[in-house]
Amino acid sequence: MSHVLKTQLFLISYCPYGRFTKGMVLSVAYASNIGGTGFLTGSGPNIILKSRIQEEDISQGGKYTDLTFATWMAFNIPGMLLNVIIAWIYLTLVFFGRPNWLKFGGKKDSVAIARNEKNHDNVMKLLQRKYQELGPMTFHEKGVAILFATVVMLWLFRDPRFIKGWAEYVEYVDVGDSTAAMFVVLFLFIIPNSMSFFSGGTSKALMDWKYVQDNLPWGIVLLMGGGFALSDAASVSGLSPWIGDQLNGLQHLDKSVILIVVMMMTAFITEIASNTACANVIIPILLSLSKNLNIHPLYLTLPATVTCSYAFMLPVATPPNAIVFGAGKNMKIMDMVKTGLFLNFSCVIVLFLLNITYGNLLFDYSNYVYANPANISSIHG
Repeated sequence: MSHVLKTQLFLISYCPYGRFTKGMVLSVAYASNIGGTGFLTGSGPNIILKSRIQEEDISQGGKYTDLTFATWMAFNIPGMLLNVIIAWIYLTLVFFGRPNWLKFGGKKDSVAIARNEKNHDNVMKLLQRKYQELGPMTFHEKGVAILFATVVMLWLFRDPRFIKGWAEYVEYVDVGDSTAAMFVVLFLFIIPNSMSFFSGGTSKALMDWKYVQDNLPWGIVLLMGGGFALSDAASVSGLSPWIGDQLNGLQHLDKSVILIVVMMMTAFITEIASNTACANVIIPILLSLSKNLNIHPLYLTLPATVTCSYAFMLPVATPPNAIVFGAGKNMKIMDMVKTGLFLNFSCVIVLFLLNITYGNLLFDYSNYVYANPANISSIHG
């Protein structure tokens, strides 16, 4: 996200500040928020849900579909792509107006067409120049790219379901997604960053601790760690189960109604609080509520987690929002509020429809039975 943001801000710095620049800046933030929902490692709330679900063992030893890197992508990428398209159409209409090819009848603005063609040529020249300045890929870049592709493949094929995953060959060890990540990180500190090492020269590793110390966002690490501690404290102290018990009155509602209420509440809360903090508080409560109402553990928690990233109205909601608000010249909070309100609702609606249809097909929500069904209430739907 940071590299895309820097490139985009560099591009728009060549344009006079106005609606065009504001639209481009906001598009980066919104695309980062939506794009982060497509992959398990895309945002903090995703990782938090994975951690909590792993403790619950929702697959019950392989009886049900688990939440893995592959199943996360299978569920979220269709919604991510659809929401990106909706956001693109919406931002285009809001900041640039209806394109000429959609204007039927009337006289086309030849001056505007010529200006757009000139701007297009200038942007293409700028992109070509920056691309040429990059030069060929170095050994260092190739090494990092190969390791990145390796960790993605390890995540995908750890437990792909349609074939035997590599984790099944590792006996007597509890292998998770973090195992693959740490395995690749270890090689980042071992593999040299230059070919000269193999001819007897000296070379640093692909990554050293100094770089990690200076560039790792320690604030986010502390935020997530504190959130995990808060989440565990709520569970161990009995707070999350107690709140779940107080919500047992919802058993008389259809579960789709409960779902849309949960998603709307989450969308509101995450606007005024960090999406990571929101996920840490909400997920344990929803897990307890799901068990009390005999609902699949992912039916409420998965959409609620993704909704934590559907925050487009306030800078405090997500890191991309805060970055573009600080970087954009004369960017006002009301600019984000007015622009992001529609996307908040549209993304939630798309995810809601996706969850009750495709999600049920993928995770088989309707036929889930808890291993310990004591004190579970029945629910409609």
